[in-house]
Amino acid sequence: MKAIKKVRGYLIESPQEEAARVFRGLVESLGEEREFALADLYRLDYRSFALAIELLREWRIDHHYADRLALFDAATMGVAPDGERRSKPRKPNKPGS
Repeated sequence: MKAIKKVRGYLIESPQEEAARVFRGLVESLGEEREFALADLYRLDYRSFALAIELLREWRIDHHYADRLALFDAATMGVAPDGERRSKPRKPNKPGS
């Protein structure tokens, strides 16, 4: 989560910079799952561009992590992954039984 923290720090420390505007747009687009103009990334200096790419990597990892948590929650709450409700939630097997 280094890139997420670095971008957050950059937004707080340098909110008026062009890179901050691009980072804000990127984060908003990712959070709202809407389109983002890649041309905006190409206007960044190399360090900022690399940070934006790392942010994308971390965001993707977090997104899949959230999906796994949702699946686990569904499994433990008695909801099958396909969304159908089971008649009774499964209880974990006790060791030795």
